[in-house]
Amino acid sequence: QRRGVTRPTRAELARHAPALACYFFLTLAVESSTTPLALVRNRALAWDETPEGANRFYAFVFAVATLKPLYASVSDRSRARGGTRAAHVALGCAVALAGALGSSAARTTAQTYGFGTLASAGAAHAYASLDGYVVERFGGEAGRSRDEVVMAQACAMAARTAGSVVGDLASAGGLAAASARTAAAASGIWMLVAIAVALVSVDESDISRDVDSGREDERKMESRSCASWTARAKEAYAPLAEVDFLRCAALVFLYRIAPTALDTFASYTYAVFSDRMKDYEFGLVAFFTSLGALAAPAAFGWAFGDASASGSSVGENDAGTLTKIRALLVSSPTWMMFVFGAVVDAALGLCRLFIVWRPPATGAVAALSIVNALAIFGLRVGYMPIVTLGAIMAPQNLEAVGFAALIFASDVGALVSAYVSAGVVRALHIGAPTRTDTTGAVIPTDRSWSPLTAFLVLVAACKIIIPCVSAPPLLSSASRRLRAADFSLLPADADRSHATVDDAARDSNASTRPSSSPFDLASPSAEL
Repeated sequence: QRRGVTRPTRAELARHAPALACYFFLTLAVESSTTPLALVRNRALAWDETPEGANRFYAFVFAVATLKPLYASVSDRSRARGGTRAAHVALGCAVALAGALGSSAARTTAQTYGFGTLASAGAAHAYASLDGYVVERFGGEAGRSRDEVVMAQACAMAARTAGSVVGDLASAGGLAAASARTAAAASGIWMLVAIAVALVSVDESDISRDVDSGREDERKMESRSCASWTARAKEAYAPLAEVDFLRCAALVFLYRIAPTALDTFASYTYAVFSDRMKDYEFGLVAFFTSLGALAAPAAFGWAFGDASASGSSVGENDAGTLTKIRALLVSSPTWMMFVFGAVVDAALGLCRLFIVWRPPATGAVAALSIVNALAIFGLRVGYMPIVTLGAIMAPQNLEAVGFAALIFASDVGALVSAYVSAGVVRALHIGAPTRTDTTGAVIPTDRSWSPLTAFLVLVAACKIIIPCVSAPPLLSSASRRLRAADFSLLPADADRSHATVDDAARDSNASTRPSSSPFDLASPSAEL
């Protein structure tokens, strides 16, 4: 065990299990309604003809979810006053349930946007509170090193991904047994289970809090002696406005700003294969796709998670190629996680070209499942560096806001990316070449799916170039806490030559604990 680093005990992990169960059931509820609602919206709003409409809608609900800093701040302040995050998880789930039920009955654009807003806001609030719980128990301020932060975040992501896998299977079963609207409404059952688990099982009583510091933060936010609310907020959230944190936020924003092909390719899939596949088969594709997502946190945790397991293998003649690669990744600086994630994401995203070049006449379910599984695996691997960095940089007593701050930067980048993607899709005239009017007549459009190839290549190029250029300079000059996390990955013999590293880590933690308190930023869920 490294000096100054505490390992999670078996009892800690056992107490962590109910929170993972909340992640699981919340994601199960969200995911089991995703494919049915996508089918409903695609047909009701004709997104197969104008796929940029899907980009705009999902960008909008994503923007709603970027209010996660507000939800996280409410959760943190409640925790500082002696409340629980579990209550906020339950509240968010209840709002998301109302949004999902409304979305299942929506038939107009206004209804779709309105209920979509409720569902997105509720889920974001629940996820923000759960994220704060995980960071509070297993974050950098809890005395954990980078590899332990990686493993804790990988466990949380794995729970969400497992919920996604089961949710996709549930949606396939629902679509086989009933209409898309009925299947979407039935997903609310799982949200009720998530509420019950949050209220009954999640235990926060054992987590130590710096009560004096938390009350001081509260006094600063509530003090009437301050000239204005703006002045109070500026004082309270000052630490997250420091240059080091802003460098990390800038990197995360740039990392996510590249165009995305996810929604456009989904619209292409529904348009091209709707006459060859039944609704439940789209659900099966989503299920098999989620298996790729399930493997991503484990793969990322294997690559970057446990320095002690692989540090000794560096330089050994009998070490295998994978062991050597793993040792290099584990001992690499934090910015390498972003470069690695970007390359994996971009490379696997290009697998979609096989479907675009040669749409399968038979075996469409298998072909789409394989391609989408690889693409989603890349997306999840690409997202893991963001949650890892957020957990490392989150300050004490405001874990949810601190974690959500960098996730917010990610969401803003993704929001810009969605609108840029919609603009590129429109400029390239990507879409269905024909449409059917209300009389049943087939009318040609000025759209085509042919430019989709160029769009996919453009997306991959941007995803690789932007992080490779921005990650090294921004994170190399980041805070002492981040550099201390990198130093903690050194093997034992090298650690002796850096005898002051643990002191530096403690000093860096002390310097970043709010004498005031952090500022505002954050996001929705990783899988978006």
